[in-house]
Amino acid sequence: MATDYYDVLEISPEATDEEIKEQFRLLISAWHPDKFRSKKQKQRAEKRTKLINEAYDTLRSSQKRAAYDRQRAEARGEHSRAEQDGRQKQSDSKSNDQQQQNKQQTHQAKNEYEQQYHARAATAEEVRRQQAQRAGFENDLESQARLKWEQKVAKGAYEFKGSKNKKSGFFGNLFNKGKCLVGAHDGDWFRDRAEHCTEVRVCELCQNIDARTVHDWRPWQFQMAGSCLRQRECRHCGAQDLEFDHNWSYWEYLGANTCTQAQICTRCQARSDHTREQHQWGDWSIDQARGLRIRSCQRCHEQQAQQLEIRQPAIAAHAPSINGIWVAGDGLPVQFNQLNNQLTFRGTNQFGAVTVDGTGVINGNLAQLAFRYFDGTVYDEAQAQMQISADGRRMEGMVYYAYSGVSRAMALVKQY
Repeated sequence: MATDYYDVLEISPEATDEEIKEQFRLLISAWHPDKFRSKKQKQRAEKRTKLINEAYDTLRSSQKRAAYDRQRAEARGEHSRAEQDGRQKQSDSKSNDQQQQNKQQTHQAKNEYEQQYHARAATAEEVRRQQAQRAGFENDLESQARLKWEQKVAKGAYEFKGSKNKKSGFFGNLFNKGKCLVGAHDGDWFRDRAEHCTEVRVCELCQNIDARTVHDWRPWQFQMAGSCLRQRECRHCGAQDLEFDHNWSYWEYLGANTCTQAQICTRCQARSDHTREQHQWGDWSIDQARGLRIRSCQRCHEQQAQQLEIRQPAIAAHAPSINGIWVAGDGLPVQFNQLNNQLTFRGTNQFGAVTVDGTGVINGNLAQLAFRYFDGTVYDEAQAQMQISADGRRMEGMVYYAYSGVSRAMALVKQY
């Protein structure tokens, strides 16, 4: 086995899949042939890129990597200990020299890439500066055109030929003024200077001066392979425009224990600021004590809960009547209203605030209740199954509070 893929990617045999992926991206970007000028350097970069792709294709697959590790171990064990020691020293020396050379080449390529990046940034800054200068020139051009127009009008040198859209008469003048007030001026646009893309128009109705910039852009072109920065140039004045055009194609998780994903550009491997949450939910499980069904995300362990629906029990014969006022253990009076086997109830404290509000169903001597409870600070939702005494004067049971997760005993006594 002549080529060691671990040495090619400059990683250890114990490297994780994420480390292999990050190292591959770094090397494939650093050794891109388009970053080198001479033909000899480009040929060397192409060979190195091909070898990096071959190593990454083998090590990124768990099956291929396991088979390669076995072949690598067998190849290393074919020689005797003495030969292996001698060759190991020579191989280590060559490998160290090669790794050092590769690191220097990678460092040089990264420096060249950073220089090109800063050069592109400087070019973009120069384009913005030129655009600002052109904007100032347009304003100055408008001022000059207005000054020349006023001078011609003052000297009587301007001959108004009229407009085909101009209307005469009193109502016609009102119509003309209305058009100019809303910006619907008449007149032809003309270039004041041949080398610029600024056009000027003098309104034939109100002599208003307008200026605009109209470029004749060439098609967009990317500056280099593997980069998403593209530029275009005006055929008329030579102005340049820059922009980034990413190819967002797939989503990637930001970490091992997070469900936040970001879009990745397939051209330059840049990461988008646009994110989304993509959970991997497990199966639902039932929590009878709290009356909830719960499921958890297998990545970030976030939980999601839903309230269980209360099944209405069958109507029982001779359901006891619990109409009236019942007093809880804390002294809160609760007014129960019963229609057949359906219940509604509400409890109001001494200040007139509603603290208990709910519904229920009677099935024999059992009453199933669902209500909202306000403790003076926050609201909570609860469920209870109450046993009604034989004389119909007492109810006892357990209450389960959904949000706080507390369960406690409760007793109500009927007041006559």
